[in-house]
Amino acid sequence: MKCTTKMLKMGLVALFLSVGLSASAQQLITASDQTKLRPPLSGSATETIFAHEKTRFKLTATTTSTATDGEAGITFTNIQWYYKKADEGLGALPELALTEAAIAGTANSELTVNGLKPGFYTFMAVGETSGEICSTVPEEFTVFVLPPLTVAVAGVSPLIYCTDNAPATGNTLTATASFGETFNTATPYTTNNPDVSDFELRYRWYKVADGGTLDIGETPLHTSTTSNTYDIVETAVGKWNYYAVVDYTVKSAGPYQAALGGGTPTVIEVTPKPGKPTITIEDLN
Repeated sequence: MKCTTKMLKMGLVALFLSVGLSASAQQLITASDQTKLRPPLSGSATETIFAHEKTRFKLTATTTSTATDGEAGITFTNIQWYYKKADEGLGALPELALTEAAIAGTANSELTVNGLKPGFYTFMAVGETSGEICSTVPEEFTVFVLPPLTVAVAGVSPLIYCTDNAPATGNTLTATASFGETFNTATPYTTNNPDVSDFELRYRWYKVADGGTLDIGETPLHTSTTSNTYDIVETAVGKWNYYAVVDYTVKSAGPYQAALGGGTPTVIEVTPKPGKPTITIEDLN
């Protein structure tokens, strides 16, 4: 873009973005360590990681320039907002088909978005000055949306046994978590998408009487962030359903749950051991 001589001497002016939220042996992505999540996100800590169920946030660009890559204190008359396309070009926001993409504030300095799919998104702000407009180099801000999890629970045999004959083997439940939605492809960072195994997950196990309703507010039988298995030692007489509830530890999301057997829970039945019969004698002479 053509600039005046004065602007050429000043060089490019820059702006910064801030986000206002309305929302070991194997290195894992946790609440205290996100270094395995690449490319590096903007912001600090986990403020730029969002649950699939809560993706609404606001980006705010400064309306005056900083000294980075140019002269500080120049007022922008307008901020143009874009997203970074797969080819790293400037993409128009409507292309993302978001449920919300609202621009407001002084000089259009605020962008509120909602309805993002899982994956990386890089939003870019370009500051413009008055007169013969000279634009800044785009300032980028990258966020990540966690995919929802799909959980399956399997294991345990036999499914019915006597109280004094609980199985010593074959009594391990295994919860398998996988991503429940595909990642956003409108980004140059699709090759950086993590695997579900890259995240630290919390597994909680519950037992519910057959016909009852799961309440995850109750104390679970077992909780672990290192193992996805649970060994049943069930001697209480009755019919029971077992559930696994899984969620991320990096950011509150979900929870995602499944029962042993899936949509139609598998019933594990423990039957009472009958006591001995009594013997009486009757003289038949």
